[in-house]
Amino acid sequence: MKITHIYPFIHRQGGIERYLVGLVHEQSKVHEITLLANQVAWRDLPKDRAIKWIKTPCLRRPSFLSSISFCLANVFTGWRNGSDISNAQGASAFFCDVVTAQSVHLAWFIISIRSLVPNSKAWWLKILNPMHYFTIAIETIQYRLGGCKLVIAISQTVKNELMHFHKISPDRIQVVYSGVDSSMFHPSLRKAHFAERQRRFGWGADDFILIFIGNEFRRKGLSVVLNAMALAKNVRIKLLVVGSADSRPFIQESYRLGLGSQVFFCGRSNEIPMLLAISDAFVFPTVYEPFGLVITEAMACGLPVVTSRCAGAAELIEDGKEGLLLSDPNDPVVLAKHIAYLLESPEARQALGMAARLKAEMYSVEECARQTESVYRRLL
Repeated sequence: MKITHIYPFIHRQGGIERYLVGLVHEQSKVHEITLLANQVAWRDLPKDRAIKWIKTPCLRRPSFLSSISFCLANVFTGWRNGSDISNAQGASAFFCDVVTAQSVHLAWFIISIRSLVPNSKAWWLKILNPMHYFTIAIETIQYRLGGCKLVIAISQTVKNELMHFHKISPDRIQVVYSGVDSSMFHPSLRKAHFAERQRRFGWGADDFILIFIGNEFRRKGLSVVLNAMALAKNVRIKLLVVGSADSRPFIQESYRLGLGSQVFFCGRSNEIPMLLAISDAFVFPTVYEPFGLVITEAMACGLPVVTSRCAGAAELIEDGKEGLLLSDPNDPVVLAKHIAYLLESPEARQALGMAARLKAEMYSVEECARQTESVYRRLL
């Protein structure tokens, strides 16, 4: 097949981006791939395959015009470009054959508004941000006004939201869980990179390293993690924070809680496999997460995972077997108990990590590509 993928950024630095790069790696083995994108990191793509790039402009400033300008641009650059199938990631195209619904922005907007104090500064900033209305408008065109034919939902949670908020018929939606690169994320990396704990961070073998990864610290629960660490009251517990969000308020919070020397903010990183490999457990008490590829990446590395039941990837986890699930992501007391349990029980960490690895292997990039292709062929 000739397949066109539509998304503004092609690289490995975010969950959606890593999902798409992995898909392109697999599909380009047998299909002709065209990328409609604003930026492409060629170092992250296979060098020996003919992958065509049509550079599609988008406005970077102001940020709220980014997605709407990209959608307008790919109408004029040609969203199909002679391909058999065009596949957009989320709200990145008005028109395409297949949308991979990486989230339902309307659902998140409503959930987030309800979580804020009415008429507070945060409430008004959310209400007045045009980005939300542009994104919801793009979704409306895609799902309600015939902008796409079929939808791939990355979790059952996303499928349910599509049916509830956009009234899509369930027979137009196929759930295909995001694929994890189980060779890039592997338990063997733990031995290979263990010395980095001491060399780079000054932490020893007796320290218990938690890792939190995400670009939206507030939504994904970093404050809850910090409060849980404070409740645990153990200086052996350390935390790696990876992500490009504004870290200043959380640095201040960590010092206020007496955790300043226990928390290391890495910023945005291209070394996610290494950082997972030197860690002992992954914590992710998110309040809204359509899937959370980083959850299955941590599982593939053999890490015990503590995350929220509302995360899409939690659909793959049996509580107490492949991970520990939080019913209330805003409760630091329960999270502190889970952290203490993992700290005090190496046997439990090992058992959870081994089961997590086996489960992650079932949801590989190869399997994701196979199921995605079946959606394409259904449409053709």
